[in-house]
Amino acid sequence: MEPSKIIKIMSTKIEWTQETWNPFTGCTKISPACDNCYAEKFAKRLQSIPASAHKYRNGFAPTFHPEELQKPLHWKNPRKIFVVSMGDLFHKSNSWNDILEVFRIIKLCPQHTFIILTKRAQIMKDYFSWMYCGTEIQDQLPNVWIGVTAENQEMFNKRVPVLLQIDAAIHFVSIEPMLEAINMTIETEDYIFNTLSGHETCKDEFKILTASGDPLFYETIDWVICGGETGPNSRKLNAAWVESLRDQCIANRVPFFFKSWGDWKCVYKIKCGNTIEHIGFVWEKVGKKHTGCEIGDQIYQQYPGDYNMSIFNIIYKH
Repeated sequence: MEPSKIIKIMSTKIEWTQETWNPFTGCTKISPACDNCYAEKFAKRLQSIPASAHKYRNGFAPTFHPEELQKPLHWKNPRKIFVVSMGDLFHKSNSWNDILEVFRIIKLCPQHTFIILTKRAQIMKDYFSWMYCGTEIQDQLPNVWIGVTAENQEMFNKRVPVLLQIDAAIHFVSIEPMLEAINMTIETEDYIFNTLSGHETCKDEFKILTASGDPLFYETIDWVICGGETGPNSRKLNAAWVESLRDQCIANRVPFFFKSWGDWKCVYKIKCGNTIEHIGFVWEKVGKKHTGCEIGDQIYQQYPGDYNMSIFNIIYKH
C-alpha cells in the first residue's frame, strides 16, 4: 500500500485532538456508552487492510504493541495526542509494566500534550498510586491530561469522584455519547459537591465528611467534552441536555467542547397538499455532517486555559 494511503487511513477525525497513538488496542464493554463502540467496528475494518492487518490480528481483544511505543519521539512539533484511541489504556488485561513503558515515552516528549481517556477510573487511580507512591503526579507528568467517560448520571457519579482523587495537571470528562441530562454537582445523603467549582457542602454541619476531616475530592473538572452518537444504531441527543451542560460550564468558567449532535436532527415538518398540515417536530437521521456542531448560532470548542482572559474567549460565532 502506498504511504499516502496508509496515512489517510490512520489519520484521526476526532475533533479535540491532533493525533492518536495506540501502543495498546482493544477493549471490552462495561457500560451503555460501549453499546455502539466505534473503535470495535474500526478495528474490524483495519483487520482486513494489509497495512494494518498484523496490528489487529487479535481483532478487538486487548493487545500490547511495543513496536508503536517510539512513534511520539518522531513527532517534533508540539501536538495534542489522544493515547489509546482504539481501546482503554487501563483495561484490566493490560500489564502495568507495559503501561509503564507508555509513560516512559511520555516523559521523553515534554513538547507534546498526552490526553488519556478511560472508563476504568479505579484502575487508573490504583496505577498512579503504584507508579508514584504518593508523589505529586502533575510535577512528574505536567503534559498529561486524564479523563473519564460519563455518558449518563450513574457513570458520572461513579467515575468522576475517583478521577478527582488523582493528582494531575488537567482533569476532564467526556460526555459522549450523551445519553441523558447530567448534573455535574454530585449529591449524596451526606454531601453536595460541585465538580466544576470544587464547592463542597456537608448536609449535616455536625458530621465530618471523612474520618480525617480532609475534603472528599482534591481536584475539580478542568474541561468538559460533549457529543452525540453516530453509526447504524446511534441514539438521539436532546438539545436541552446539551444546553444544560454548557450552562453549567459557563457558570463555573470551565471550558466546554461540543463535538457534534451526532446522526440525528430534530426538524419541524410541514406536509403540503390541498391544505398545509403542520406535522410538528420529528427526528430525522441525516448524518453528522448535516447536524453540525452549533448550539444555536454558536460553536463551543474550548480547551483548558481558554478562560484565562475572558469568558468570551470560549464562544465563537459561526
